[in-house]
Amino acid sequence: MSVSFNTVPGLVTAFAIACVHGPTEQRFDSYRAVQSFLQAELDIHGGTGHLAQCGGEYCAAMRMSVEPLEADPSPRLSVSGSNAVTLLRLLGYPVDGYSVSGSDTAENFLARVQDAQGATGCGSSYLAGRLAELRAIAEFSSTRGRDVQWA
Repeated sequence: MSVSFNTVPGLVTAFAIACVHGPTEQRFDSYRAVQSFLQAELDIHGGTGHLAQCGGEYCAAMRMSVEPLEADPSPRLSVSGSNAVTLLRLLGYPVDGYSVSGSDTAENFLARVQDAQGATGCGSSYLAGRLAELRAIAEFSSTRGRDVQWA
């Protein structure tokens, strides 16, 4: 399981088909249009793996997903579930097991990240790098009036 940190989505301008490696080049004006396209692909070909941008075997075995494309996309950090727990605890958020999801205002999240960055013995270079990425997400969120979320 992985956990992604990003902002609450902004204005969606289009939709794309995505494999696990990211969105393809095809764009659709509505969610309904891309869903109709994917259903037609299933009806014709029995699957949607051939639509994968990477052409990888793993993606060829998976159904494609629909990804909203934002006018101003948020920076994103994806980490393993155990690393997310470590980061959230370092930031002072309560964590119940390894099922983690939540949100906070950008200002509060940024203050927690700054406190963690300023703490002595913060940990490894891995943690320092992830905190820098979380700070970028918080600053991006703050300038756009969006909350930070993780799931």
